[in-house]
Amino acid sequence: MQSTSQLRSLSVLRTAALIALPAGAAGSIGFMLRAGHRNPSRVLLIMFAIWVLSPFAALVFATIVSKDWSVLTRTTLYWVMLVLTVSSLAIYGDVALGPPRAKTAFAFVVVPPASWLLIAITISTAALISRGRSARSSDKRTIEPKSSRPMKIRTSCARDTGDTRTNNGPTHQGRL
Repeated sequence: MQSTSQLRSLSVLRTAALIALPAGAAGSIGFMLRAGHRNPSRVLLIMFAIWVLSPFAALVFATIVSKDWSVLTRTTLYWVMLVLTVSSLAIYGDVALGPPRAKTAFAFVVVPPASWLLIAITISTAALISRGRSARSSDKRTIEPKSSRPMKIRTSCARDTGDTRTNNGPTHQGRL
Protein backbone atom coordinates (compact mmCIF):
# COMPACT_ATOMS: atom_id res chain seq x y z
CA MET A 1 0.00 0.00 0.00
CA GLN A 2 1.36 3.40 -0.94
CA SER A 3 1.57 6.17 1.63
CA THR A 4 -0.53 9.27 1.21
CA SER A 5 2.52 11.45 0.61
CA GLN A 6 3.73 9.14 -2.19
CA LEU A 7 0.32 9.20 -3.86
CA ARG A 8 0.17 12.99 -3.49
CA SER A 9 3.65 13.32 -5.03
CA LEU A 10 2.58 11.10 -7.92
CA SER A 11 -0.54 13.23 -8.40
CA VAL A 12 1.52 16.44 -8.48
CA LEU A 13 4.00 14.88 -10.92
CA ARG A 14 1.12 13.66 -13.12
CA THR A 15 -0.48 17.11 -13.15
CA ALA A 16 2.82 18.79 -14.05
CA ALA A 17 3.41 16.27 -16.85
CA LEU A 18 -0.12 16.66 -18.23
CA ILE A 19 0.30 20.44 -18.31
CA ALA A 20 3.80 20.32 -19.80
CA LEU A 21 3.00 17.81 -22.54
CA PRO A 22 0.55 19.92 -24.61
CA ALA A 23 2.68 23.01 -23.98
CA GLY A 24 5.72 21.14 -25.29
CA ALA A 25 3.81 19.87 -28.32
CA ALA A 26 2.54 23.35 -29.15
CA GLY A 27 5.97 24.89 -28.61
CA SER A 28 7.62 22.24 -30.77
CA ILE A 29 5.19 22.90 -33.61
CA GLY A 30 5.73 26.65 -33.21
CA PHE A 31 9.49 26.25 -33.42
CA MET A 32 9.13 23.92 -36.41
CA LEU A 33 6.96 26.47 -38.24
CA ARG A 34 9.40 29.24 -37.34
CA ALA A 35 12.36 27.25 -38.64
CA GLY A 36 10.54 26.27 -41.83
CA HIS A 37 8.85 29.60 -42.58
CA ARG A 38 10.76 29.94 -45.87
CA ASN A 39 9.67 26.53 -47.13
CA PRO A 40 6.96 26.92 -49.80
CA SER A 41 5.69 23.33 -49.48
CA ARG A 42 2.69 23.12 -47.12
CA VAL A 43 2.60 19.34 -47.52
CA LEU A 44 6.17 19.06 -46.25
CA LEU A 45 5.36 21.29 -43.26
CA ILE A 46 2.32 19.15 -42.43
CA MET A 47 4.41 15.98 -42.65
CA PHE A 48 7.04 17.53 -40.39
CA ALA A 49 4.33 18.59 -37.94
CA ILE A 50 3.00 15.04 -37.73
CA TRP A 51 6.53 13.71 -37.29
CA VAL A 52 7.39 16.23 -34.56
CA LEU A 53 4.10 15.56 -32.72
CA SER A 54 4.42 11.76 -32.85
CA PRO A 55 6.36 11.33 -29.55
CA PHE A 56 3.88 13.60 -27.77
CA ALA A 57 0.97 11.58 -29.18
CA ALA A 58 2.65 8.36 -28.00
CA LEU A 59 2.96 9.78 -24.50
CA VAL A 60 -0.72 10.79 -24.50
CA PHE A 61 -1.61 7.24 -25.51
CA ALA A 62 0.68 5.83 -22.79
CA THR A 63 -1.00 8.06 -20.22
CA ILE A 64 -4.41 6.74 -21.23
CA VAL A 65 -3.39 3.08 -20.97
CA SER A 66 -1.23 3.51 -17.84
CA LYS A 67 -4.09 3.39 -15.34
CA ASP A 68 -3.26 -0.23 -14.40
CA TRP A 69 0.51 0.18 -14.47
CA SER A 70 2.60 0.04 -11.32
CA VAL A 71 3.43 3.23 -9.47
CA LEU A 72 7.07 2.96 -10.52
CA THR A 73 6.17 2.67 -14.21
CA ARG A 74 3.70 5.56 -14.06
CA THR A 75 6.22 7.73 -12.20
CA THR A 76 8.77 6.94 -14.91
CA LEU A 77 6.21 7.81 -17.59
CA TYR A 78 5.51 11.21 -16.02
CA TRP A 79 9.23 11.98 -15.68
CA VAL A 80 9.80 11.00 -19.30
CA MET A 81 6.98 13.35 -20.30
CA LEU A 82 8.68 16.23 -18.48
CA VAL A 83 12.19 15.44 -19.72
CA LEU A 84 11.00 14.95 -23.30
CA THR A 85 9.09 18.23 -23.26
CA VAL A 86 11.97 20.29 -21.89
CA SER A 87 14.55 18.60 -24.14
CA SER A 88 12.47 18.99 -27.29
CA LEU A 89 11.76 22.64 -26.60
CA ALA A 90 15.43 23.32 -25.87
CA ILE A 91 16.65 21.64 -29.05
CA TYR A 92 13.93 23.00 -31.33
CA GLY A 93 14.21 26.46 -29.78
CA ASP A 94 17.95 26.54 -30.37
CA VAL A 95 17.45 25.57 -34.01
CA ALA A 96 14.57 27.97 -34.67
CA LEU A 97 15.80 30.98 -32.70
CA GLY A 98 19.56 30.51 -32.96
CA PRO A 99 21.85 31.62 -35.74
CA PRO A 100 20.92 30.49 -39.26
CA ARG A 101 22.14 27.02 -40.13
CA ALA A 102 22.57 25.19 -43.40
CA LYS A 103 20.76 22.03 -42.18
CA THR A 104 17.87 23.29 -40.05
CA ALA A 105 15.70 20.24 -40.69
CA PHE A 106 18.21 17.83 -39.17
CA ALA A 107 17.01 18.40 -35.59
CA PHE A 108 13.37 18.01 -36.62
CA VAL A 109 14.19 14.72 -38.33
CA VAL A 110 16.38 13.23 -35.57
CA VAL A 111 14.69 14.30 -32.33
CA PRO A 112 11.40 12.34 -32.78
CA PRO A 113 13.04 8.91 -33.24
CA ALA A 114 15.44 9.67 -30.40
CA SER A 115 12.40 10.54 -28.29
CA TRP A 116 10.70 7.27 -29.27
CA LEU A 117 13.84 5.40 -28.23
CA LEU A 118 13.97 7.22 -24.88
CA ILE A 119 10.30 6.43 -24.24
CA ALA A 120 10.67 2.75 -25.17
CA ILE A 121 13.81 2.14 -23.13
CA THR A 122 12.79 3.95 -19.95
CA ILE A 123 9.20 2.71 -19.76
CA SER A 124 10.21 -0.88 -20.59
CA THR A 125 12.99 -0.81 -18.02
CA ALA A 126 10.68 0.56 -15.34
CA ALA A 127 8.05 -2.08 -16.15
CA LEU A 128 10.62 -4.88 -15.94
CA ILE A 129 11.99 -3.59 -12.64
CA SER A 130 8.48 -3.24 -11.28
CA ARG A 131 7.53 -6.75 -12.41
CA GLY A 132 10.69 -8.10 -10.80
CA ARG A 133 9.89 -6.36 -7.53
CA SER A 134 6.35 -7.71 -7.44
CA ALA A 135 7.60 -11.23 -8.23
CA ARG A 136 10.17 -11.05 -5.41
CA SER A 137 7.61 -9.75 -2.94
CA SER A 138 5.15 -12.52 -3.86
CA ASP A 139 7.91 -15.13 -3.39
CA LYS A 140 8.46 -13.89 0.16
CA ARG A 141 4.81 -14.36 1.09
CA THR A 142 3.91 -17.69 2.62
CA ILE A 143 0.51 -19.25 2.61
CA GLU A 144 -0.63 -20.02 6.13
CA PRO A 145 -3.70 -22.02 7.06
CA LYS A 146 -6.70 -20.08 8.28
CA SER A 147 -7.03 -22.12 11.46
CA SER A 148 -4.81 -24.30 13.60
CA ARG A 149 -7.18 -27.27 13.31
CA PRO A 150 -5.85 -30.25 11.39
CA MET A 151 -7.14 -30.34 7.86
CA LYS A 152 -9.29 -33.32 6.91
CA ILE A 153 -8.51 -34.88 3.57
CA ARG A 154 -9.97 -37.77 1.66
CA THR A 155 -7.62 -40.41 0.42
CA SER A 156 -8.20 -42.46 -2.70
CA CYS A 157 -9.39 -45.44 -0.64
CA ALA A 158 -11.48 -43.19 1.61
CA ARG A 159 -13.61 -42.28 -1.39
CA ASP A 160 -14.94 -45.79 -1.55
CA THR A 161 -15.69 -46.12 2.15
CA GLY A 162 -16.63 -42.53 2.88
CA ASP A 163 -13.95 -42.43 5.56
CA THR A 164 -12.06 -39.21 6.25
CA ARG A 165 -8.70 -39.03 7.90
CA THR A 166 -6.97 -36.20 9.64
CA ASN A 167 -3.81 -34.95 7.96
CA ASN A 168 -1.32 -34.75 10.81
CA GLY A 169 1.75 -34.75 8.64
CA PRO A 170 3.86 -37.35 6.85
CA THR A 171 2.78 -40.35 8.98
CA HIS A 172 0.03 -41.48 6.63
CA GLN A 173 0.27 -44.89 5.04
CA GLY A 174 -0.78 -45.21 1.43
CA ARG A 175 -1.43 -42.89 -1.43
CA LEU A 176 -3.31 -39.60 -1.26
